[in-house]
Amino acid sequence: MKYSSTFGLILTLAVALVTLSACDEELRDPKEGPITFLVGGKAPAAGTPMPKTPNMSHASLPAESMPLVEAGNAFSLKLFGALLENRASSANLVLSPISIETALGMNATGLSDEAFDEYRSALKLPATQSIASVAKYVQQLNKVMCSAGEYACYFPSNSFWVSSKYQSHLIKSYPRQLFDFFGAPTATLDLSDPASYEAVNAWISRKTYGKIPRMLDPSRAGVQDPLAFLVNTAFFAAAWQWKTSEERTQAGKFTNATGEEEPAMMMSIYNDTSIDYFADDRFEALSVGLLASEEMREHGETPFRMLLILPKDRTLPLSQSLPTTEELRKFTTAGKHYALDIRLPRLNAGIPTLDLTPELMGLGLCKTLGVPLTELSRMFDPKFLAQQMSEQPGRRNRLYHQATLQWDEKGVEGAAATVIGAVMPGVGDPLETRSIAFDRPFFASIVHPETGKILFIAAINTLRR
Repeated sequence: MKYSSTFGLILTLAVALVTLSACDEELRDPKEGPITFLVGGKAPAAGTPMPKTPNMSHASLPAESMPLVEAGNAFSLKLFGALLENRASSANLVLSPISIETALGMNATGLSDEAFDEYRSALKLPATQSIASVAKYVQQLNKVMCSAGEYACYFPSNSFWVSSKYQSHLIKSYPRQLFDFFGAPTATLDLSDPASYEAVNAWISRKTYGKIPRMLDPSRAGVQDPLAFLVNTAFFAAAWQWKTSEERTQAGKFTNATGEEEPAMMMSIYNDTSIDYFADDRFEALSVGLLASEEMREHGETPFRMLLILPKDRTLPLSQSLPTTEELRKFTTAGKHYALDIRLPRLNAGIPTLDLTPELMGLGLCKTLGVPLTELSRMFDPKFLAQQMSEQPGRRNRLYHQATLQWDEKGVEGAAATVIGAVMPGVGDPLETRSIAFDRPFFASIVHPETGKILFIAAINTLRR
């Protein structure tokens, strides 16, 4: 999956630097083939077959980076909780913490010392963490995610899109740092031209295999006058470790957050030893192995796990039942084997593009998001930024996020995109038998057990899109 010069020529764009993302470097000249483990078993809407990458060397996260995993997870759950509080209780919410964290890390590389201190404080990072060490951590984390298992499940990509109008004011070391730490290509575009917004959308669509076809609104080009866009995409695809089939799926009911019954196609899984069950006074939870392909099922390789979490208190909305990082860790590691009778609805959940700026600022990330814009002094020339603030005092960085999560009998898909831009406002013996039906609001999360990192987290209040 390489960039080609035609990408820029067709769109009449000038590409300053073209390279591959951190994971894409491991995907040079891949063997293309049909996707056997995607939802529905069909090729991505973008028409690009996903590569299989056999025999990738396994990478482990250094022990000194584990506090950053914990800090990132805790911050992401705070953000998730704040968003749940601010949304209708009947609506779904899907986030990719790793996508947001990566985008914020790219942005942090361009911050002033004072703004980075704020970023470090808000995320409760150790005082020893520098801009370089945080960037290196994000680089290492994505490498670990990409190398998990014999075949890749997780595909991140990064990019930086600079307005040709403001390119001359860019700090020259910044694109180099983005490339070195994040594998991010830099491109210069006329961001007053709607075609440039379409170019960014096309790149995001290609990197998410068509799951997020539209992130930016081309009609806003020339109105927002952005300095640049920082972009991260995350795509995840895996097969269930458990065994089921469409023949087992039956029509059922899902009681949504408003108490209304919705029709649901309920998948059935019986007594599968690949599933761990956990229960306490607050939750029932399943931890299910996720495989890079159906062919890997017999090998038992589970680089990632899906957590399916059902609150016991039916009277509370999901916003008041959010699990903590410690509870997520328990669900992942402390479950036991039972003879399980599971009912799980097919799912296709997604959210429109959300502006997460208010919630992030509420969690202490003001200067981090360029308020004032002069805090981006390692990204653009400080004198230029001061002039911009004088001429357009409302200009600030904003963070936009979109994510999807879906599954059926074949497997699981997750896709996300995060954009930051300086714009104007706008097997054991079972002990006993258990039955669990996800026929009412629940949480779902994709995690990496080795590190505990949360890739996706969702609150499912309805099966309607």
